[in-house]
Amino acid sequence: MRYWSLYLIRRQNFYLFFLLCLTFFSGCCLRPDSTSPGDQFDSRQKESIRFIVAADPQLFRGDKSDLVEAIQLINRLEPDFVVMCGDLVETPSNMEQIRAYKDAVTELSGDIPLYNLPGNHDLGRPVGSNNISTYQQHFGELWFDFEYGDGLFIGLCSDILADADAPMHGEHKKWLWDILDSPEAKKAENIFVFMHHPLYLNSPDEPGAYSNMPVGIRKELLEFFVQNGVQAVFSGHFHDNRINSYQGVDLITTNSITAPLGKIPAGFRVVEVRQERYEQTYYTTEELKKEIETLR
Repeated sequence: MRYWSLYLIRRQNFYLFFLLCLTFFSGCCLRPDSTSPGDQFDSRQKESIRFIVAADPQLFRGDKSDLVEAIQLINRLEPDFVVMCGDLVETPSNMEQIRAYKDAVTELSGDIPLYNLPGNHDLGRPVGSNNISTYQQHFGELWFDFEYGDGLFIGLCSDILADADAPMHGEHKKWLWDILDSPEAKKAENIFVFMHHPLYLNSPDEPGAYSNMPVGIRKELLEFFVQNGVQAVFSGHFHDNRINSYQGVDLITTNSITAPLGKIPAGFRVVEVRQERYEQTYYTTEELKKEIETLR
């Protein structure tokens, strides 16, 4: 009986040791940085980051097939994430258009998170509470922030910030002020901001109009971005490319991914971040078809 008891104890200890080993080695094989589309990243060190800035698919004005083609090219570039800077659809709360957009972006590889932002064609002008509810139901939050590598990435709802009478205007401003004054912002090597509307197109003193932000909130944002070390602000809305700089903050407006209004064909922007420096390049869809292998 004594020997049988010892045998059972040794056998139990063997199985316990086997299970511990299995758990350890299984954990080593898992990707600790894996994430689902739309999930926020865990902060982690990376030698370089590649992300995509796209804007204004505006489906049913832009073609779904053009968006799908662009997304398939994005997959081949293997970015860390994608930010879509507003106007996902042509008509606010139009379910046919919303379904078309959601179906198109399922083409994005499952390991590439997509961060959507609303534009005026998503929320309406003035911003409607019903449109806000529809957007949140189908696309998630109206604004966001996340850390990735040594960077802090902030997405804004420019339509709400632009209108002092819009729902959640005060809440959104306070949230932004708090984020840029946070410990995460203080330690970040790079801070990038994304929004739908450009702050301005030609001059920081130009009048507020359909294609830019009102002068009052524009000046508030510009000064706050300068004071808090924002490196670049990416926007869309203009359906063309435009680049400005304000006291060290780059203001980069990106053409539509499906429906350009200027002479530059549809495309998107590829951003590479290495430590405290970044480079950005706009590629048309047609260019990328020819050059994609050189960028991978």
